[in-house]
Amino acid sequence: MSDHVLASHPVLETRFPLSDWVTHDPEAPLLYLAEKHQSRTRAEVWQTVCQHAQVLADAGLSPGDHVGLIDHTSETLLYWLLACWHQGLVACPLSPRWTLDTRRQLVQQLNLKAAWWADDDTIGLPQDSPLITLTRPGQPASPLTSLKAEDGPTDDLSSNALSSNFEATNPCVMVLTSGSTGHPKAVCHSFATLSTNARGCRLPYTAADRWLLSLPLYHIGGIAVVVRTLLKGAAWVLPGQRQQLLTTLEQQPVTHISLVSTQLYRLLQAPTFTASKLALTTLMLGGGPFAPSLLQAARARGFDCWLSYGLSEFGAQVVTAPARDDGSIESDGSHAALQIRQGELHLRGPAALLGYWDNGQLNSPLDADGWYATGDLARLEQGRLYLEGRRDNRFISGGENIQPELIEQALLQHPDTQQAIVVAVTDVEYGQRPAVFIDADWMHRLSPNQRLAHIRHWLNDRLPRFMHPDHCWPWPADQTGLKPNRRALLATAEEYLSSDTADPHA
Repeated sequence: MSDHVLASHPVLETRFPLSDWVTHDPEAPLLYLAEKHQSRTRAEVWQTVCQHAQVLADAGLSPGDHVGLIDHTSETLLYWLLACWHQGLVACPLSPRWTLDTRRQLVQQLNLKAAWWADDDTIGLPQDSPLITLTRPGQPASPLTSLKAEDGPTDDLSSNALSSNFEATNPCVMVLTSGSTGHPKAVCHSFATLSTNARGCRLPYTAADRWLLSLPLYHIGGIAVVVRTLLKGAAWVLPGQRQQLLTTLEQQPVTHISLVSTQLYRLLQAPTFTASKLALTTLMLGGGPFAPSLLQAARARGFDCWLSYGLSEFGAQVVTAPARDDGSIESDGSHAALQIRQGELHLRGPAALLGYWDNGQLNSPLDADGWYATGDLARLEQGRLYLEGRRDNRFISGGENIQPELIEQALLQHPDTQQAIVVAVTDVEYGQRPAVFIDADWMHRLSPNQRLAHIRHWLNDRLPRFMHPDHCWPWPADQTGLKPNRRALLATAEEYLSSDTADPHA
């Protein structure tokens, strides 16, 4: 067992931070909208947030109620998120990629009292659902109980006409993360735990900087950018949903960005992605391992690269330090203590989650001494954290968590499939991608391309696209045991991919 320095105590906010920045410099830009080529001042953002907060108050929502927010990262989603925090509500951002069946389950699991979703989306609830739906301006009213943000006041609300129910230590957000079973867990944080995490980030970030919201707000990484910017009085840049990331960087004054390996790989394909041509200076890199060649290429382009390790349960990044090619990350223990027990990383500190929300209550995963078992294999050497992989089967692909068993269960719903095992194979762009071995007669009747198209069609209404396998092979003849050997199947998959043909059964 090895230990690292204990974390410090949190600094608690007594007021919602946005209200303080408005009084300090109301005309300073707070939000840049890449797609609209517009910006919003602190006063403009604050007024719009207060309008949304008034709608939440008029809906009869009480502090602690749960509000679902379903959209890709957008200006309106950001306003609803901040309004929920202002009103002491628990924001529950949800990915629009979830299927309708999953959404219905999440409404129950998260005990949602109200919800908002984008124009072209639906939550798929029956007409008699008691859920209060919130409708933004210009959107057709839902047949369910409906309230519009445009129904809120239009005067300047920066003078505290609407009282705030903000309490830093109360729950403020729940984000979903997959556990070892593949079932989504609802991780609950307070603003205090999130701000503790933000203050522990060693990466240089000041009020003059602007961070691109390149990570979804239904991931803890996106939430962390929101909180980090609120505390610093900096600004967000909202990318266009139909705009290439590089185009946003070329047209907007972005100084900081959070990237997973896939995003960095794609950006480096463009010769114009260089610090000399952009306002961009700093890259926070996380969500999985980065190839040394990617780090070297990014530094050669003039960028300041910082590696981070984090997880939803500790409010995103736990350790952040200048990137090293060996992948190690220096830790100062400023907001999380690190301990290795039997090769597994354990964490403790004031940034820890309040608990997992389940069946109407928060259940803490911390042990009696406050330690959280991450499931990550790691070692600590001279204050540096070396990550060695997952204890369970979950893997990260392009920043998304993928649980093999979830894909297998969906494939086994196919009436003619006997067995299916998913393994994570190396991919230069995504880090890792799912590949599947299937025991089924139809596998031998189809060509490799037809097999892959068939299973993707089968999974279309069952799983998000990022979980669809990239490779598919018939069940190996040597897998005759009672239980499939995942390690042997992974070796077989890697052997197939390294051979002259990616599919030996073609």
